[in-house]
Amino acid sequence: MVGNIKQIRKLLMNEWTLVGTVTSVDTTEGTSIITTESGNTIKVRGTSVQSGDKALIVNGVIVSRVPNVSFYEFEV
Repeated sequence: MVGNIKQIRKLLMNEWTLVGTVTSVDTTEGTSIITTESGNTIKVRGTSVQSGDKALIVNGVIVSRVPNVSFYEFEV
């Protein structure tokens, strides 16, 4: 039983981070809708980033605005 509790705590304490484009901001509710790079949409807490800008999201909360730069991957 103690082992199961430790595993559950580990899962709950893990942070998840993503970058996405803010598609709408609801200042009355204090939330924003984000479109991820893979095309999924999620609702997160925070309104500090304007619609159309990219945002860094940690555990469902907008942390900061992210520069809108392109990412390229290539093999040498």
